[in-house]
Amino acid sequence: MSSAPLRVVHDGSVFCADGQTVTALSAETGKSRWTQSTLLCDIRDLFVANGSLWLGGFKPFPTKRGPAWGPYFVTQRDLATGEMLMHIEPENPGHHHRCYVNKATDRYILGGRRGTEFIDLESGDVLWNSWVRGVCKYGVMPCNGLLYAPPHACGCYIAAKLNGFYALASERRSRLPDSEPDEEYLERGPAYSEGIRIRQSAIASQEWPTYCHDAQRSGCTHSAVGAVLQPRWQIHVGPRLSSPTVAKGRVFVACRDRHEVIAIEGDSGTVAWTFTAGGRVDSPPTIYGDRALFGCRDGYVYCLRTSDGSLAWRFRGSGTPRRIMARGQLESALPVHGSVLVQNDVAYFTMGRSSYLDGGIDLYRLDPGTGRMLSKTRVYSPDPETGEQPPQSAPYAMPGVRSDILTGDGEDVYLREMVFDSGGAEGPQGRPHLLTLTGFLDDSWPHRSYWIFGTHCSLSTGCSRRDKDLVSGRLLVFDESTIYGYGRKAYHWSNQLQDGPYELFAHDRPGQSGRQWARAVPLQVRAMILAHNILFAAGSPVDTENGPGATDEAAGALLLAVAASNGATLAQYRLEAPPVFDGMAATGGRLYLTSTDGKVLCFGGSR
Repeated sequence: MSSAPLRVVHDGSVFCADGQTVTALSAETGKSRWTQSTLLCDIRDLFVANGSLWLGGFKPFPTKRGPAWGPYFVTQRDLATGEMLMHIEPENPGHHHRCYVNKATDRYILGGRRGTEFIDLESGDVLWNSWVRGVCKYGVMPCNGLLYAPPHACGCYIAAKLNGFYALASERRSRLPDSEPDEEYLERGPAYSEGIRIRQSAIASQEWPTYCHDAQRSGCTHSAVGAVLQPRWQIHVGPRLSSPTVAKGRVFVACRDRHEVIAIEGDSGTVAWTFTAGGRVDSPPTIYGDRALFGCRDGYVYCLRTSDGSLAWRFRGSGTPRRIMARGQLESALPVHGSVLVQNDVAYFTMGRSSYLDGGIDLYRLDPGTGRMLSKTRVYSPDPETGEQPPQSAPYAMPGVRSDILTGDGEDVYLREMVFDSGGAEGPQGRPHLLTLTGFLDDSWPHRSYWIFGTHCSLSTGCSRRDKDLVSGRLLVFDESTIYGYGRKAYHWSNQLQDGPYELFAHDRPGQSGRQWARAVPLQVRAMILAHNILFAAGSPVDTENGPGATDEAAGALLLAVAASNGATLAQYRLEAPPVFDGMAATGGRLYLTSTDGKVLCFGGSR
């Protein structure tokens, strides 16, 4: 017999549904057992859960975009008769349903509207989790008592939403805010000095002592490097290097997967010392006085003596030091980024991954000399009593934040668009600063990953609500008057094939006149710095035969020296391998580069 499309088979019955009826057929004979009218015009899902038939879908919605932009409704029906037992009408979230089918357990339907909505099949309540969503077509998978969320490229809620492949469990209630006493842990090493007071050297601005040079992460130094370069030395250190920092006559890098921080003599390229931490170190140390400070994925912050790499102290925040598997290695559930921010003689760092996971993110302030804790500020987004997500401000934006390298402007400290004052207290919107959508260390180059110079995470992906005259790009560096970047000429809201071509550009700071210059370059820029009046950019050559964005890594890499005033090419050099993402530094007339083949390179002017 003819019927609506088949949806699910259970216990000898075949259930079919369309936008008008739902029908139960005998699996043996094909005869109808019952037929009922639906309340929905668009059936998205049929589930058999906890002894009932559940229909999920949409009612007519009065917009040209169609029913999928309205609420996702759930109807419970009796398996034997089709009688309606319950109808759940969640709020309208103001966003279209995701492009994948929903999943269900005996207790919940896991909807995919904004992220992953747990629709309670007993009470009808909806627990919104817009900060975790599935990949197109497949969605998420509840299994083994966990929720598996694959990687995706969606730009909505980008500052708070998880990126990567996650297995998520029910939250451990023991680490909710104020649920346990502080048990910070400070271990003193052989280089520890009680009561020492360290202050940054006066020449720090001429060195490259931290990630992207300074607290602002400007990528800019006033130390001049000439456009005519020659190799000084190179050394093979190991796989997956971080970007470099340079101070005290030495180059400091992290060999991420080997858990090592390495100091290299700046003149000779020989290794001075190596320190092995308890987990991955994802970015280079910050050099402060005669100390090297860095965070680690094992949940500790380390302080070493720069002369010999001896441990001065290491600090772990409060909470159980729980370990998880991450990219094939054990690390803390509450990791710390390698680059520690030091501003006004105070060290700042975050511990955690997301303001929705494992009790949130802790912002710490330490005395960099002694490791003594000055304050801790917890950033926890769900309601601590109910565990519910707070109301969202827009269909594309939500409260919450993921961990990232911190920035500072001399007064305030920033975690993406979040603002903290010098005492660690959260404050209102700050001044324009450098922030990212997916993270300073994200080298995956997804279509919707941009750096921004501004005050908040506007959708620089080109979707609706993008700020007018937004300054953004794949990479940005800046000085007192100008922002230099590498990015698309134009943004399409979802399709990178319709974006404009990549270009190198110079732009006045926000509020001034606008673009100064823009030009195409023959490489995909993966590292860029500004040294006095020269912009250095390095990356793989562009492969014009294989479409927009294609590169030819087999051809090695290119290093360009570009005039900051007008974008003119001053010099071009061939490299054996592309740079590590954002992997350049400059000081003392020399350019330093870490490459994807595990080398640290030093270039300088003619001898």
